[in-house]
Amino acid sequence: MKYPIINISNNNWQDFEDVLTFILEDPYYCTNNKKVLKTYFLNQRYCDSNGNIFVANRLNPIGGFWKSILSFLPGSKKGEIIFTPTTKTMELKELKEFVLDRVNELEADEFTMKWIGKIHNSKSHIDILKPEI
Repeated sequence: MKYPIINISNNNWQDFEDVLTFILEDPYYCTNNKKVLKTYFLNQRYCDSNGNIFVANRLNPIGGFWKSILSFLPGSKKGEIIFTPTTKTMELKELKEFVLDRVNELEADEFTMKWIGKIHNSKSHIDILKPEI
């Protein structure tokens, strides 16, 4: 699995303040909210930077000594998402269409307009998944 990866199961980005919630730079999650974890991470399909599809099938919380320390720090890693590979892939054209459809639903601002331009000009999956404009 090559990071970053994008959640391709969730088609509704409008309800989120930060749409980059759907793009993961690593396998770690930073919330203890069980509803959020079950709804937006567990059993979700992800496309990695090579176009391979994975399923988030298990959440492995940090335990022991570190759990008690890290649980109080906002933004700290609370656990790891365990992914299982599938035999499916997502072609570059498919990923472009998926992300363009999601970004076009958002409020147009400078960031989204630049991201749309970057998507149109992308030559690889990672070009789309690294929206650093």
